[in-house]
Amino acid sequence: MRKLWPLFGPRNNAVDNPRSIFLRIPSSYDHVHLLGGAIKGVLKEKVEDEQELYLLELAVCEAVTNSIKHAYKSIPENFVCLEITISGHELVFKVKDQGQSLADGILRNRKIDEESICANTCEGGRGIPLIKGIMDQVYYHSDDQENCLTMVKRI
Repeated sequence: MRKLWPLFGPRNNAVDNPRSIFLRIPSSYDHVHLLGGAIKGVLKEKVEDEQELYLLELAVCEAVTNSIKHAYKSIPENFVCLEITISGHELVFKVKDQGQSLADGILRNRKIDEESICANTCEGGRGIPLIKGIMDQVYYHSDDQENCLTMVKRI
């Protein structure tokens, strides 16, 4: 079993004195909207365009929802962590969980064209293309301790 994250502690080794915030929610869909409100609150001074702010919230909430659904199989007794870092003209969002890791290559192989998104409408599968279409960079890393989806947006 993976060890549980500490609630507090040093986690930031980034340069340029970025500002970071850490949020942790139970792996329940009922809590995802709370992250949406927090994202708006944290970013409203940095992201002035309402549509851009909405898209960032959408992408991050989709990533958290995917974590709950796929990593934890919708079991609410776990936690999903979100780290938001503001550094200069870059926003970095890290969605972390300790559930089942993403299958190799799934992030790389998901297309972001309209045809592939529409083809997956009924059975799901739109999350990764949506996230990749909104963010400038998307990375995924998994080890024995946690899974981490990193999303970068230049502003």
